[in-house]
Amino acid sequence: MAGAATWTPQRPPADQHDGAAAQAQAGQSSSAPDQSPSAIRVASALNNAATAALIAAAGGGKNLVDNTCAKKAVAELTRD
Repeated sequence: MAGAATWTPQRPPADQHDGAAAQAQAGQSSSAPDQSPSAIRVASALNNAATAALIAAAGGGKNLVDNTCAKKAVAELTRD
């Protein structure tokens, strides 16, 4: 097919400067003023809990996170 358009994947940003430039081009701010520090901490804690649950599932030879895996993850994250 002559003249057919082809899709070419774009490379991900190579460093912080490239990432900021891509966000500016997309009309986004790199400072993310709409997210408070507490919202970022909550998101980080949720990400950590989900990661711990996935590790517990994988360690138990399971393909899915079930109640037992979730409880193991919570116990791991809340122990002193």
